Amino acid sequence: MSGAEPFEQGSLRLAGFNTRTLQSSIGLGLGDIKLVLFHGWSDSADTFKPLLRELALTGIGGIALDLPGCGRADDLQPGAQLPQFVAFIRAAIEYFDGRVVTVGQSLGGRVLLNALAQGTRAKVPACIAIAPAPLDLPPWQRMLVRNAALANGVSGINRAKPLDRMIADLVQSFRRTCFVAPEAISEQVYLDYASHYDEHRARRHIAALRQIGEELAAPIDLVNVTCAVDLIWGTHDRLAPISGAQAYLQKLPQSQLTVLQNCGHHAHLERASDIAGILRRRLATL
Repeated sequence: MSGAEPFEQGSLRLAGFNTRTLQSSIGLGLGDIKLVLFHGWSDSADTFKPLLRELALTGIGGIALDLPGCGRADDLQPGAQLPQFVAFIRAAIEYFDGRVVTVGQSLGGRVLLNALAQGTRAKVPACIAIAPAPLDLPPWQRMLVRNAALANGVSGINRAKPLDRMIADLVQSFRRTCFVAPEAISEQVYLDYASHYDEHRARRHIAALRQIGEELAAPIDLVNVTCAVDLIWGTHDRLAPISGAQAYLQKLPQSQLTVLQNCGHHAHLERASDIAGILRRRLATL
């Protein structure tokens, strides 16, 4: 890590998984509040670097973690993935203890809400969910979950290719599906994304995605999520269409929705300053 980077890398063991942490050098949050961030499927803690930089400009710290099977964290164990993710996020929230404000994006947002619904020993006064994985998968995603050949064909990811070509295809898929203007995103974002793929994870990419898609199709009960929830959605989100926000608003009566115009699935990268502003305003109310 460059000495110019305002982050400190560390490691933790949570729910049986060794993981990497990426923490702001100025601290874990603001005052007695700790800010903990969870990324989406196949991504890593690195995806929150731009947001953590924005927050640090006004003295707010935070810590992002690699989810199991992602970044430099241990692989998931065989079997259902969702319970392992939920156990990991619950353990992380309880590890930091005290008052914990949480941020989750995509899969990280959906799993975070699952974990909060199950309850934690820590006090979580607020949760920010950036385009959480939809409660009802769009029809095209349901088709990909059910059809392995179709999923491989649509993604353009071919397990028979050399590893470097596969990783290049994964990055290209990331570019075209997650952003409205991928050319405006720092090249370092794509380098970070590619850096955490080894042969094992690259070749399991589609199978792992189809499995978690099947698990996310199960109903979720969010009645026990009692904290304030800020939902954030981009108008041009192709992976989790903004129409899915309504299902969350109905299940989470204490939630509010911020819609970001001309923004894709990774609002924390395309609109880091806007997300930082929402977080600052939420922290000011606590």
